[in-house]
Amino acid sequence: MTAPTPAMMPRRTDLLRVASLGHAVPSGRRGLLVDLENFLHCTHTGGWVSAQDADRRLRRVLDVEADFRLGVCAPGLVASYLGRSSVVGADVLPLRVCPNAPDAADRMLLEVAEHLLSVGFTAFTVASGDHAFCELAERADLDVVVANQHALSGDLAACATTVRVLA
Repeated sequence: MTAPTPAMMPRRTDLLRVASLGHAVPSGRRGLLVDLENFLHCTHTGGWVSAQDADRRLRRVLDVEADFRLGVCAPGLVASYLGRSSVVGADVLPLRVCPNAPDAADRMLLEVAEHLLSVGFTAFTVASGDHAFCELAERADLDVVVANQHALSGDLAACATTVRVLA
């Protein structure tokens, strides 16, 4: 059997379906998890980066080798410009929409990470500076990518295996 693919994990509720398939996953697999709201927020203006800058940032993070990739955001960001992105989509970075609630993207990504850990993934690259991902660092190698230093939680910087700042 093959390892779970993004197409097999379309929604949080389908995680149980994938887990029940009993896929054998070799150790050493890496997941790329992108909190699009955190990663595409401009700390200088308090708004969103332009669509062109969003694609530029995402292309830089997508050079990470990963066996699984997923971007998560609330509906408003999709409506703003991600629907027109040449980067976000099934072939490059699959997108899942989370509820429009505080920390919803973090929780969804952590639930996906929990499942991936249960099927043998041992490393993650997270494109987010949110401290919520510290709990993942306790269970796996965690590389963090942030757009700039201001977007990085001090706690996350301390517990991550590596940190890469794009700007």
